[in-house]
Amino acid sequence: MKGIYQDIVNEIQSLITSGEDKQARSRILEELNMPYIPQDVEAKLNELLDKVGIPESGRVQLSDEQVEAWLLGNNPQRQVAALNQLQKANLRNYTELIQQVFDTHHDLTMESLLISMMIEQQINESFHLTRDGLDIEFVPAALEYPLESEGVIKAVELLREWYENDNPSFLNLCLDILAKECYLMLPMAVDEEDSLDLCLAVVHYVYQANGAEDEFKCFIAEKELAQTYSYELLLNKHDI
Repeated sequence: MKGIYQDIVNEIQSLITSGEDKQARSRILEELNMPYIPQDVEAKLNELLDKVGIPESGRVQLSDEQVEAWLLGNNPQRQVAALNQLQKANLRNYTELIQQVFDTHHDLTMESLLISMMIEQQINESFHLTRDGLDIEFVPAALEYPLESEGVIKAVELLREWYENDNPSFLNLCLDILAKECYLMLPMAVDEEDSLDLCLAVVHYVYQANGAEDEFKCFIAEKELAQTYSYELLLNKHDI
């Protein structure tokens, strides 16, 4: 590394040493956005970026090349920043990249975020992804919003019937878990016949999280619900 590039790296390192992480981060991203930088300099800048980190808000301005590299990479913090930028972009310009993410990562959280963003923008192109060995083809514009399917509406009704009057705080926890599960299911939706089993799995999840397995057994007995449901939450299956 020579000349001006060494001066740039020295400047950034000085900012970091002085505790000026925000300015250092801005300077790093400015250089990474340049049309060309030598590979050794790019590697050093990325090393420094990892040191200062990315704000939790992910509010950094990335080039399209960085969005692609960060999405397809394995740094969760960078992936979040890239996803945050895509959320404000026209996703019709990124359909090939999104399909590449589906082909590369097989990450439920990232897949669900991208699909929900495409539903919001009514992207009318066909995508495919692999889920549990099955190849699923879907068009985001044709999908229901995750919480608007008949199955989810029925599930919410059941949870409200069970807890709205007696334990509203527990109900809110259940509704939060239900929403997370439904987003993870994308591009699939909840069938109405699965509503009861899904509700029981959600309730069980919340009781377990609170160390109250015995209370769940009492609930099953009180409601006269046979403890034979076989619905496995994706939250549990993938340890999310």
